[in-house]
Amino acid sequence: MNTLLGIATKDADKDGGKPVESITTNQVANLVALAQEVGADMPKFLKFLKVETLADLKADNYDRAIKAMEAKRK
Repeated sequence: MNTLLGIATKDADKDGGKPVESITTNQVANLVALAQEVGADMPKFLKFLKVETLADLKADNYDRAIKAMEAKRK
């Protein structure tokens, strides 16, 4: 948060700790490739993850997204 202006510049986690970062562009590419490989329905997947785009996915949810894709493979 920018204390001078009182404007949030990054999403903070719920307990007031460090800001939660979004996944990297490499992680986005990995998820896209995996989604194509397993034939995932991307709009449904994004809704499941509660994001508008994969780039909006928070880093702490990346493993959950991978596990969901791997489960679809089976």
